[in-house]
Amino acid sequence: MMINESTTNRSPHLLIEDRELVHSFYSFCTFCFLYYGKKINFATIFTKILQDEKLRKLYKIAISEPSDFEALRKFIVFEPSITKSKYITKIINKKTIDFGKK
Repeated sequence: MMINESTTNRSPHLLIEDRELVHSFYSFCTFCFLYYGKKINFATIFTKILQDEKLRKLYKIAISEPSDFEALRKFIVFEPSITKSKYITKIINKKTIDFGKK
């Protein structure tokens, strides 16, 4: 994923893939906003993805990423400010995240 790199040397199909990924990411975040029925921020969406296996699977389908690690890494690439959240750090440190066996 090369979202922030120069577009002059990239092939058109890679540019389209990047745009589709960005669109899919924000569409998923919009879905979460509508599903939970309240205004939520990116950090809250990220924690819900960490804690809820079904939501994580839906997120992976939305962005076409089979790997949990890569899917979460892409979320952080899109919204790096979530790494500063003490709430997310607390959840990760609790080690309550179940990624299942694959």
